[in-house]
Order: sequence, then C-alpha cells, then structure tokens
Amino acid sequence: MSFSMIIRFLRVARIKFVSLLMNMYSKQNIILFQGLYLNIWQAIIPYIQHAINVSDTPNLTLTGDPLSTNSSSKIHISQEALITFIRSTNVTIKNLGFFTAAETSHSVFSFESSRVSIVDTRFEGPSGNVSLLMVSSSTIEIVGSTFKGFVALAGPAITAVASDIITSDCYFIGNKALSTGGVIFAENGSIRTSFKNNSAFYGGVIACFNCTLNIASNVTFISNSALGYGGALYLYETTVVLSGAALFYNNTAQYAGAVSICVTHFQYTLTDPKYLNFTGNTATLFGGAILHSDCVDKTEG
Repeated sequence: MSFSMIIRFLRVARIKFVSLLMNMYSKQNIILFQGLYLNIWQAIIPYIQHAINVSDTPNLTLTGDPLSTNSSSKIHISQEALITFIRSTNVTIKNLGFFTAAETSHSVFSFESSRVSIVDTRFEGPSGNVSLLMVSSSTIEIVGSTFKGFVALAGPAITAVASDIITSDCYFIGNKALSTGGVIFAENGSIRTSFKNNSAFYGGVIACFNCTLNIASNVTFISNSALGYGGALYLYETTVVLSGAALFYNNTAQYAGAVSICVTHFQYTLTDPKYLNFTGNTATLFGGAILHSDCVDKTEG
C-alpha cells in the first residue's frame, strides 16, 4: 500500500477514531498535532467534517501545542461539522485554532448541561445564521481566546440560555449580528476582555435579556456599532454589576452610542467612578453615551 493510500485511509477513519477516543472513560487527554503524535494527528484531523458527540464524559482535555510558533494547532471545520458536549464536566479545550471555511445552518459547538474551559484558543468565521457556540444550562469559562469574523442573526460568537458565561483576557473582533447581540446573546455572564469592531442592530457587542451581567475589571468596548440601540450594550430588564474599570470608546448607534438601558435594576459596585470611562461615543438621534428609555423586547429580532 502506497503512502498516499495510507493517508487517504487515515483521513476516512479520522472521525470514527476521534469519536471513540472522546467517549472512552474519564481522565482523557487528547493531544492534537504534537510531540510524537505530530504526523499521525496531521493525517487524521486536518479538518472535521462530521458530527462528534461527547456525552457523560468528565475530565476531558483537547489540547494543541503551547510551544508552537503558530500559538495554536489548526483544525478546519466543514459545513456539516457539529461538536456536541452533553452532561460533560471539567472539559478543557486549549491551544487550538478552529476555522470555519463556509457558512453553516447550525452551531458548530453545542454545550448542554456541561462545564467547559476554553483556553488560548482561536476561532475564525464565518459560522452562518446561528451562533458558533450554543450554550444551554452550562458554565463556560473562556480565557485568553479570540473570536473573529463571525456572522449570525443573533450572538454570532455565543448564544447562552440559562447558563453562565465567564470571559477574561479575550478578543472579540469583527463579529456581526444581523439583529441582536453583535458578539454575545446571553443570560448570566461575567466579562473581563476586549471587544472591537463588532456590530448588530441591537447591542453591537452584547444583548442581555432578563439576566445579570457582571462586568469585571479591564473591559474595553472599542469602535462597536448598532444600527438601532446600544453601540456596545443593549440591556433589557437586566441587573448590571460593574466591579472594575470599563472603557467605552468610539462606539456608535442611532440610539445610545454606548449603552442602551431598559432595566428595572442597575447596580454599581465601583470603588472609584473614574474607572468607568465613556469617550468619543456618538448617537445619531439620542443618547451619545447612555440612553435609559422604555424599550420593547428585541428577543424576536
């Protein structure tokens, strides 16, 4: 058998092999493209094109090479790919790069009743008409990661329902929602990260409905935009806790250049008001930085 035939065989078998590994007993550690496994993994998983289902699996780690000059191992996601985690705890995805080459009609990653950490990982779009990450009844912690160039109807990077989304030291760049939440459409979450050049009709970065939004220290919202309300944030019946420095710079919208507030509870926990900085935000009509008004529910887009 020639070398090319061996490679072809490995590529055909790659998804079955990975699915088997990911559904084995706990304490799993799958290493992609690294060390002694470099050539094997490059043959098996240059891209993912089918479904991978992980259920009732604790302590699973998917990792790339932390010492790689490219900073993350690259995996290309096909139009049909779907990676699902159900009732899986202590799952870690780190040092990887996921690239979606074509628009999809479903989320690429689905997390249900799971606890997942995403560390030093890069995601590049587009994803399609739905969010890249669909999160339900889960806790997702995202650290040091990048989400770039995703487009969807709402929350192109993340849509979370009855979940806790915790982000820190991340970059969300150039994402776009055709309706609501240019990056995140969520219930519950804590952010300490950077958002730049994202857009939507309502909430250029985040649209939060009937939830609690915790904004921790060192958050920046830069040059985000909304065609309607809230160049950075659109908040509907939401409790907002500001516990550190936040910069809103050069965001734009028709109403509320930075923050559109439609809330009954708005809580500040700032130790020093100077750490809340609104600079260069503009609105075509009302509320250059902040607009508090009687708003309608935009969950239907």
